[in-house]
Amino acid sequence: MKINEIKYGDEIGRTTNPRAQFIFSPCVSCGKPRWTRWLVEAKNIPNKRCIQCAYLERDTKGDKNPRWMGDNISAKSGRLRARKIYPKQDCELCGSTKTERHHKDGDTLNNHHSNIQFLCRRCHMKVDGRLEVVRKRAIEYCEMVKRKRWDE
Repeated sequence: MKINEIKYGDEIGRTTNPRAQFIFSPCVSCGKPRWTRWLVEAKNIPNKRCIQCAYLERDTKGDKNPRWMGDNISAKSGRLRARKIYPKQDCELCGSTKTERHHKDGDTLNNHHSNIQFLCRRCHMKVDGRLEVVRKRAIEYCEMVKRKRWDE
């Protein structure tokens, strides 16, 4: 077998997809040569890591992961990190068991323990000031519906 040699699955003993094409290429992490699926739709780019290295990368967390982006992430990713770091607790204001993680300073990338507060959905909306906005919109909507009924 030569590096970058392409063969069909049945030629290399792959019974699950015998007509698929495979390429013999080295893993970018460990350098071990192995057969990987040759995807024409993906512009002929084979998988870059062997299965063992892919599992190691998946299990490597934080700055040890080669795909680590540091603080160059979105607000959604900051919330996801908070979910992973802090297990659920009861609401700090009302004691409800269904809680969310509230970032006190509004910066979802700041996941320091002093910036995280566990609140239920209602208390979270109160603290953020969203509950009052929702109430005002509901009242306005009810008044609009009443006016339409009287106009008909």
